[in-house]
Amino acid sequence: MLPDFESVSFYAHPDDNELVAAYCEHEKQWWGELRVFHHTDDEIDWKVSFPKQHDEEHGHYVVSCQWLKLSISDKPLLAVIESTHRGNGSLWLFELQDTTFKVLLKTSVRGQYWGPPEIFGIPLNGEAHFDKDKLLVSYPVLEGQKNEAVVITSSL
Repeated sequence: MLPDFESVSFYAHPDDNELVAAYCEHEKQWWGELRVFHHTDDEIDWKVSFPKQHDEEHGHYVVSCQWLKLSISDKPLLAVIESTHRGNGSLWLFELQDTTFKVLLKTSVRGQYWGPPEIFGIPLNGEAHFDKDKLLVSYPVLEGQKNEAVVITSSL
């Protein structure tokens, strides 16, 4: 039996619509759970396990979720941006290995409470804020490279 959720957003894998990420929201932009599973018709065949690192460090809610195809892997990849209640958040890039996710990348991509480098010249008790709700993430193949890069951009 599933608990009651305010809303559920489904993200089917583009090559296998039976592989689904489901963001189950308890309270909008406050609390939710990301669940990933494989189903056949109305039956769940198996659930994906998240690694211990994610269990210990994940945010309170999901800002965005996207299946990716990148040349670094022929396995399903899931990019998830999460946030805490205070507005700090991370980009997680997961690779599906059998029924378990492996963390390929975890990095900060949103937030108001972070220590900016000294070069920015922010006073000791000052704050730096990202310009938008979250940093922009793209996966281009840069000139002279054969694989995609993770490019994160924004302004302060």
